[in-house]
Amino acid sequence: MFAKRLLTLPQSLTKRVVMLKQRIDQAPEGSRLYRWRGFWMALLADYKSVGKDIIQDCKEKPKKAFIITSGLVAMVTAIKTNPKEHCFMDQHNKNRTTLLMVADPIRNPVAEKHNTYLTTCINQGLLRCSDLVFFSVMWVADYDKDCSIYATHCKYLRPQFLTFYRRIVDVGLFGTWINLRLKMKDFDINPNEWDGLS
Repeated sequence: MFAKRLLTLPQSLTKRVVMLKQRIDQAPEGSRLYRWRGFWMALLADYKSVGKDIIQDCKEKPKKAFIITSGLVAMVTAIKTNPKEHCFMDQHNKNRTTLLMVADPIRNPVAEKHNTYLTTCINQGLLRCSDLVFFSVMWVADYDKDCSIYATHCKYLRPQFLTFYRRIVDVGLFGTWINLRLKMKDFDINPNEWDGLS
């Protein structure tokens, strides 16, 4: 019974659409249905003319069309691949594990110091992630989110806009956290390894 109704559904739907189209086409002038039809027909005509104009402009100015299309593709890609806070934590944990596998004498002090600082901030609950649509910013706050002392509520003691750049720890763009990657570039090379021997 259900399968029979399911098979006849496209036919009944087609019939309803045809009947609705006939009813709209035969609507008396000045009625609400007639005005509704006129509105949608005008809107469709507008979009059709815009589409034709865009195609014509692309043919006349291909370089401009390429630049605009590339920009739109880059924007959509940035939005789709915008890294989140859990990606930062995951990459930080991988970096910590990688550093632990390197012996102390050859471990890069810059990478170790940065990872230690991030671990301290995470343990104290100071790291915050701000999603800015195209990219994300990881920054350090003064207090934990759950802290409820006067300084956390006073608007005069909040981070200032002009000095906010000092608090930024990392910027996430196109699926990667830039500073985490840069700090780990030469994690197994200690430039000071041979200083004491000469």
